[in-house]
Amino acid sequence: MFFYENNLFGGENLYIANYLEDFRFHAHFHRSFELVCVRDGMINIHIDNRLYEARSGDVLVIFPNQIHSFETEGSSGIDLVIFSPEIVGMFASEYGDLVPESNMLNGLSIAKEHVMTKNTYMQKGLLYWVLGTLTEQTEFRKANISGDFKLIHRILSFVESNYTEDCSLKEVARVLKYDYAYLSKQFINTMNMSYTEYLNRFRISKACYFISNESIPIGEVYSKCGFENARSFNRNFKRYTDITPSEFKHRHKSASGKIYDNMI
Repeated sequence: MFFYENNLFGGENLYIANYLEDFRFHAHFHRSFELVCVRDGMINIHIDNRLYEARSGDVLVIFPNQIHSFETEGSSGIDLVIFSPEIVGMFASEYGDLVPESNMLNGLSIAKEHVMTKNTYMQKGLLYWVLGTLTEQTEFRKANISGDFKLIHRILSFVESNYTEDCSLKEVARVLKYDYAYLSKQFINTMNMSYTEYLNRFRISKACYFISNESIPIGEVYSKCGFENARSFNRNFKRYTDITPSEFKHRHKSASGKIYDNMI
């Protein structure tokens, strides 16, 4: 989530590509597009409550503000490109308030060297080719901007800004002036997990970033992520990563500067 905070809510001509193994990332949204090319294995990608079981050779495009998550159960390898609407300005101006009926493209083969190119003209050419192919393969509909959907965005934004403090759903309900039970039900229906589950995953993803990218002693990370004590932090870290914070630091000590680590 750190990358979204720093880059995905502003800036023109953003194009960042990385190869990621066994990738997992909790439900989130942002203003940029994502291009996913599955190279190995299988990865489950939830996009606006629809599950795509993406396998080697599959290509997907995620549109701005679509709530999506990644989960690898066995093993996977993907090329992930995050690009801003500005880099495909003509397309964004025409399809900016639409989303595809299907985010997966059929029969599209994209060479890895084309994805990883540093040439701006080749980047734009690739993106327009992919997006153009998408327009030929699927219908588009108005993006879901219902009141409930906007509410979920407000909740996620609240977590983004307040995860280091009291961020309980009771506090969210108080600040947003909504009934607690109503918020809980809407969140589960939209995100396919409870609010508490989401908050813990979010905080652990922050911890993964702090451990691998900043010189912060592990004993201080828990408070920086919003956990009340080290015991709760360690328990949740092991639950969502299958390893301890110390083991994670050892494995990722050379990963500083990556856009993504294999976070929750």
